[in-house]
Amino acid sequence: MTRCRYILLSLALGMVLLILLELLVRVSGLVDIRRTKGWGHSFECCGDLRPNKEILSLIAEEHPYVVSTNNLGLRNNEDASVTDDDTLRILAIGDSFTFGPYVANDETWPARLEQLLRSENPEQLVEVLNAGIASYTIADELAYLTDKGITLNPDLIILEVTFNDIADIRKVQRGLFKRPKTGDWKVEAKWVVKNFLYDHSYFVAALVKLKNARVAQDILDSRAQGDDALYESILYGDNREYEGAYEGAFAQFVSLAREHSIPIVVLFYPEARMVSLDPVEGEKTKMASFVVELGEKYDTPLLDASTFLRDADSRLTYLLPWNGHPSTTGYYLTAQNLLHFLKQNNLVQ
Repeated sequence: MTRCRYILLSLALGMVLLILLELLVRVSGLVDIRRTKGWGHSFECCGDLRPNKEILSLIAEEHPYVVSTNNLGLRNNEDASVTDDDTLRILAIGDSFTFGPYVANDETWPARLEQLLRSENPEQLVEVLNAGIASYTIADELAYLTDKGITLNPDLIILEVTFNDIADIRKVQRGLFKRPKTGDWKVEAKWVVKNFLYDHSYFVAALVKLKNARVAQDILDSRAQGDDALYESILYGDNREYEGAYEGAFAQFVSLAREHSIPIVVLFYPEARMVSLDPVEGEKTKMASFVVELGEKYDTPLLDASTFLRDADSRLTYLLPWNGHPSTTGYYLTAQNLLHFLKQNNLVQ
């Protein structure tokens, strides 16, 4: 009995403390909940983000950007319909290089590709759906395609791959960033609670703000160490331990799309240092070589964006010096070259 009383008293004190912290943060004005809440995960929509949200992301407060989701929980400004057979529907799947941190919805490469296709074919209904999620790798992208992507009835899938996708197969990375498992009631219940707190708790908003500040500092610190061992191992090291797992998921991804008669294009998107560093003549990074080999092995058209980004000024095409993600200029250049590539392969008119 004494033990039960102790547990109940501890819970009551904990609740009182949380309520006091919530009130303190609200009164202090330290955070604006509208500016710090997260977009959360959705289990019901065709996208992995909660639908019909507009959130100002402040992971790096000096570089804010708005994330808007449509009716399907995808990072698109316009609502989409999966039942319109007259629409050319392209599904873009990838990580943060597809999602597009630090740029607006209409400045990502999927949005730019959609704009170019519409301008060239005004009579054709076109949707390029942005299903990119930061930190996803091929295991998450396969899970997304299986659970939701196929239901969108795309005419074409563009799978974006970047330099750290093999390293992200590591268990420690999957433990931190893996896609929430659909059908697991414990996981879904956790996200119901998290989404509610994102929307309503100022104390949670303060914690998110602190976490974002730490992440932003970690990014800056890692960028300041251009020759760090992890980066070099990803680019040039021996990743055979993870290559088998990556190829297995890639093969399943391609097989699933082909079962539904959906063509696939792979877009290899390099991080800034892959195109700004002086390359050895004729040498590709390990990851780029591995992806090219996968494309050839599974007969999948592949566009290596480093072939044209290397000729451009990386200070304009990336968010240098503070971040290695693409800029609006880089995304537009990618969309132009991607459109040309799709035409060459007779995948669009």
